[in-house]
Amino acid sequence: MLLREPERRVRRILNKNRRFIAWLEKRRNRPQSAACLARHAAGISIPRAEQFRELGETDVRSRIIVCFHYGDFVYGMNRLMCLEAPQRQRLLLCQRRSSAAYFHNMRRAFGERTAGPEDEILVHETSPTQLAARLRRGGTSLLTFCDLPLGMGARVGVRLLLRRASLSRGAATLAVAASVPLLPVICSRSQGFTRVLIGRQLEPVPRLGESRSQLIVRLSQSLALILEQRVQEAPEYWRYISLLPHYFASAKAGDVGEPAVGSPGNAANWLPLQPRQRQGAQR
Repeated sequence: MLLREPERRVRRILNKNRRFIAWLEKRRNRPQSAACLARHAAGISIPRAEQFRELGETDVRSRIIVCFHYGDFVYGMNRLMCLEAPQRQRLLLCQRRSSAAYFHNMRRAFGERTAGPEDEILVHETSPTQLAARLRRGGTSLLTFCDLPLGMGARVGVRLLLRRASLSRGAATLAVAASVPLLPVICSRSQGFTRVLIGRQLEPVPRLGESRSQLIVRLSQSLALILEQRVQEAPEYWRYISLLPHYFASAKAGDVGEPAVGSPGNAANWLPLQPRQRQGAQR
């Protein structure tokens, strides 16, 4: 009922989801052979890789790369972070430390440019105030997730799948506190291949008369639209689809935001990233 699908189809979705999670965890936390990792990496594409590189070179501000536990997010996000300019600092905001097998696999799959243990920072060991100050200095790309389930950080009310739901508010709150943009990224999956889709940057700029809390809601709603689109297309690839009732049950009464301008929830708003043109650059 929560997916507005017949019960039999929902059971199939949940069975597919369990198999997909098992497949994902195996490739994350068990050492894989070099040949297996080479094949796996070859199946990941980033259609707008060049625009992503240009954005990092022309916009020297820090940014928050905000992701979803959808598709092959493990390898997709690592592939994307390898494209960051060498002069940019990369940080991965995590709930817990990644395993040695995880870093072994990433290094074998993507080489020396992949992020390492030194790039991870843990949520419970990190001061939000200090992290915001660090981002305000510029030159940092912070990767974090916005779709964590209940019990992992503060929540914000959004509209998801035609219902009131709650979503993690950490990414939007940090963007507003640090005055840095959000760059939404999600990994689509089809026929065994992964595409890393990058949305337009969402600027934490309030509208006339908009409060700080309303701005956070609006940014979060834009992120919810991205997740909604993918869940409607292939719900089995969202890691937390089995917990969907908890996202609805944890929602509180209050305002639900409208999407931010340029929200990538609509397919027409996905890319280009619109980096500033360099002097003399040809298009």
